[in-house]
Amino acid sequence: MQGKQIALTVRGTGIAARTYTGTPSDLQNLLSYAAEYVYVQAEPNCLLAVSKPKDVAQAGC
Repeated sequence: MQGKQIALTVRGTGIAARTYTGTPSDLQNLLSYAAEYVYVQAEPNCLLAVSKPKDVAQAGC
């Protein structure tokens, strides 16, 4: 028998909905994954800046 499962769905204007599922003890990780997804979707240039820290200012992040 599986334990309780929770689901966290995020969406926004111009951002496709995405659902993350796990156990209640996974909540912090689910929140982190969801936040990262929304940030990358909203600020795609910042993803590149994170991999090249010297470009952060140029990307406006």
